[in-house]
Amino acid sequence: MAMTTTPARMGKAVRSRSVTAPAVPGVASSIREVEALRETWAAAGASRVDSDLDYFLTVVSADPTVIRPWVLTVPLPDAAPGLVVSRLVRQRFDLQVGYRTVPGPRARSLVVSFGGVLGTHGPADAETVIRALDGALRAGHADVVVLQKVDVDSDLYRAAMATGRARTRLARPEVVLHTTELPSSWDELLAARSAKSRRQIRYDDNKVRRVLGERLTLRRLDRPEELHRLPDVEAVAARSYQSGLGVSLADQPVQRALLAAAAEHGWLRVWMAYVDDRPAAFWWGVVRGGDLLVGSPGFDPEFAQFRLGYYVLRRLLEDSCADPEITSIDYGPGDADYKARFGTHASSVRDVLLFSPGARGLMLSAALRGQDATVRTAKSLVQRSGRAAEFKRRARARLIPARTESDGA
Repeated sequence: MAMTTTPARMGKAVRSRSVTAPAVPGVASSIREVEALRETWAAAGASRVDSDLDYFLTVVSADPTVIRPWVLTVPLPDAAPGLVVSRLVRQRFDLQVGYRTVPGPRARSLVVSFGGVLGTHGPADAETVIRALDGALRAGHADVVVLQKVDVDSDLYRAAMATGRARTRLARPEVVLHTTELPSSWDELLAARSAKSRRQIRYDDNKVRRVLGERLTLRRLDRPEELHRLPDVEAVAARSYQSGLGVSLADQPVQRALLAAAAEHGWLRVWMAYVDDRPAAFWWGVVRGGDLLVGSPGFDPEFAQFRLGYYVLRRLLEDSCADPEITSIDYGPGDADYKARFGTHASSVRDVLLFSPGARGLMLSAALRGQDATVRTAKSLVQRSGRAAEFKRRARARLIPARTESDGA
């Protein structure tokens, strides 16, 4: 796939799907209507990359499950209007147990972007937003509203969990969101760590350089003279264990579109390690508003013994400290050890679901509560066994794509 031709504001397919969209007061449900909100959007202030207007339009344009954008303007007392950045999606709620995926129920969902409630301040504004979303459900526009990654200490979380009856709302399992607030240099970032940790990092870096020597090359593929190498990212992604999960860059049209749009608009950062001029490991991310939002990394398992994934991550951190456009790194939610190791801040977040009061909404609510109970039971059994790390390692090994002689196995 060509990695430099997908525009951030593409949207042709979305417009064609939106021709028959019903007119809803205060809702922008086409690319053109969303674009018209650019000044209001800027005034409201997107605090996360995910809720940046151009990032949002790229996702809407690339995601085949999106029916149309659904950006709600919410009048607020004594303040400029707030915005709810969401999209109407044909969503399948799969059950994820470890690295296994079991197909789940489908629904028409209003998916609110991470950090997608803009321009609100305080409990009263949060309650106004939740009432507006509840109104969309009662009007039949969707079966469920999905508020993504809501901070459990926020006014929005409290307002969402206080609305309606208990069976029409659900907080999905809690996850930790790790971020790194960057100092001005790699040395300063290291200085904040323990002496033992600093020694280990330097030892690991020196070992990689010593063992591989001139065989190892690190390139920044976001630079103009290196953009022709971007297909190397997908080549590595296809070999990684994430490809077995269906979540690697090679499998995700949205991530590929973000990579291409980011390259076109100067948001992109890519770090790629080569061994004997062969692409071996990469990390990449999108920079918007000072944040580097990290995408799915990848490494060729043939080079696993060198732990190149961690080596490239450390170079990402080192370069980001020196990059004036990056003030923080957002790793996304999850419990990967590198997030806790390098993160400077952690917060607990949950997806909060609000269900329509009709039969479809209540059936979906019951199904997802059953899913969550199943996941809790499975995790408890694994933790009690004391073999969680072993199970994870074996599962990843089974997911590595099979190699052929032509692959160089």
